[in-house]
Order: sequence, then C-alpha cells, then structure tokens
Amino acid sequence: MNLMKPMLLCCSAGFLALVAPMAVSYGEGDPNQRIHALIEQLRSEPSLTTRYWLASDIAGIVRRTPDKTQIRDETVDEIVDLLPHDDGPVVMWLAAALGQFGQAAKRVVPELEVALERELIAEQALHTRTGPWPSDVICGALRNIDGAKRSGCLTP
Repeated sequence: MNLMKPMLLCCSAGFLALVAPMAVSYGEGDPNQRIHALIEQLRSEPSLTTRYWLASDIAGIVRRTPDKTQIRDETVDEIVDLLPHDDGPVVMWLAAALGQFGQAAKRVVPELEVALERELIAEQALHTRTGPWPSDVICGALRNIDGAKRSGCLTP
C-alpha cells in the first residue's frame, strides 16, 4: 500500500483549509473592500505566518488593480496605519503595496521613512542574511515613490 497518497491528501486538505480564506481576496469586486477585510483579519490574527500571507495578499490586490485610482485614500491610510507593526515581514509586504502607487503615494513617504529607520535598527542585531529584508523592500518602495536614495539602503 502506498502510504504517501493518504498523507498527500491529508496535507493538501490542511493546506487548502489554511489558504482558502486568503485566496478569496484575489477575486473580483471592489479592491477597497477586499483590502479592508484583509486588514481587519491581520489586526486580530495571532499567527505570524497567517499575518505574513494576509499582508502579501494586500500587496497582491494592489498589484492586480490596473487603475490604482480605484483604491481610495482611506484604504491607503488603513495600510499606512499598519506600518508600525512589530513583524518585519508584514511591514515588508505593506511597503511593497504602497510602493506600487508610485508618485501618487508621496504623502506616505514620512511614514515609510519611519518604518525604514525602525527596520534598519532591528536588522542590525541580525548577523545572517537569507533573502530580502524588510528594509530592502521599504527602500525599493520609497525609491519607486520619489526616486530618492536613502542612507542605509543597499539598492542603487
């Protein structure tokens, strides 16, 4: 008997149960409502892994919205309000979402700069680099918004 098949089915079902609520966010409809729903989930979610995926979904919705003017200022403000989040990976995805607005997001530059400073301080305590750090993504978002290079940013 092949024991892998039942195990794959079990794990697949568990994975689907985990990601199915998040996958709904990529559906049709008002991106503001979908982002708001994800932010509400993110605020109360105890699991770091799920918070990471929720923030990733927010960035995905922004990326998949061809006309960024469909995303209201109030929704952008909700994203900005989460930038002081304690989890660097969550902040990384939120910064990625904001950076996709380009120059239209100039008003959020001060909040992104505060997040950058906080992440650079937090990252100084780490000694190994295994991939993009939140500060790298925040630097990229800031560069995409205003084109300026900032101290501490490794990207050219």
